[in-house]
Amino acid sequence: IVECKKALQAVVDVDNNDNDDKTKLLQDAMDWLRKHGAAKASAKVVDRETTEGLVSFLPQQSGTSGGGGGGVLVKVASETDFAGRSETFVELVENVTKATLPTTATTTTEASASWDLSKEDIDSSIQSESGKTVKELMDEAIIAIRENISVSQVTQLQLTADDAQQGAMWIGYVHNRMAPTSCAGTAAAA
Repeated sequence: IVECKKALQAVVDVDNNDNDDKTKLLQDAMDWLRKHGAAKASAKVVDRETTEGLVSFLPQQSGTSGGGGGGVLVKVASETDFAGRSETFVELVENVTKATLPTTATTTTEASASWDLSKEDIDSSIQSESGKTVKELMDEAIIAIRENISVSQVTQLQLTADDAQQGAMWIGYVHNRMAPTSCAGTAAAA
C-alpha cells in the first residue's frame, strides 16, 4: 500500500496540469510501480549466482531478407533449474532469441562467421517484437520469477561471402526442447 501511495504521489507531482483523467493517472502509477519494482527486485537478486538456464538457436528463415544465411545462439541463465523451466523463463529466452536474430542478410569476409554481442548492445539497443528492450524483458521476468536472470551469451552467426555464394546455410539442433515449437532447450549446437 505504501508503494502504491508513493506511485500515485509521484505521478500527481509530475502531471500537475491534468489530474482529472483518473484512468491516465492509474496507468501512469502502474508504469511507475513496474519501473521501480523492477529496479528494487533486480537490486535484491543481482549478486546471486546464475548457473542454470536454457539455450536457444534460431536460424534466419529461407525466403526472408535473411535467406537462411544466418542465425543466433543464445544462452540465458537463472539461479535454479525450477525457474529455468518456467513458462515465463522459456518465453523470455524465445523473445531474447528473436530480438537478437540478425534481420538482414549480410555476409562477412572474415574466416570466422560468428561473433558475440556485448552486454551493452543486448541491454539497450536491441528491441523485441513488442518494442521493449531486452533489459526491459529481463526486468519483467525478474519480477515474475523472483530470481536473478542474466543473458550469458548471444552469438550471431553469418556465412562468409564464399559460403553464401555456394548456397551454404546455418543449421542448428536444440536438445530437450521445452515445447515442440520452442527454440529453447537444455543444449544447442549450430
